Amino acid sequence: MDYNEHDLESVIEYARRLEGKTLRDADINYDVVIGGNKGQLGQIVEKYYFEKELNSRQEPDFSSIGLELKVCPIKKNRPVAKSIYPFIYL
Repeated sequence: MDYNEHDLESVIEYARRLEGKTLRDADINYDVVIGGNKGQLGQIVEKYYFEKELNSRQEPDFSSIGLELKVCPIKKNRPVAKSIYPFIYL
């Protein structure tokens, strides 16, 4: 594991390595489709990038630091006017 799951800064720094990347860019190798649901990307990142066991427990993914993992896929379809849609980058 390339991060400390009990340290908030370590998890955030590791997560930021994915910003702006596709699964291929991030070299995330997954062989199976986990399920045909809208949360599939999050499950792939959780299992194959963070190496966390998938579960349905009602507690944060990183319970020792109270952090829930959320993955938001973004697909750029066409140019968007900056004056209409401002973007915030971390």
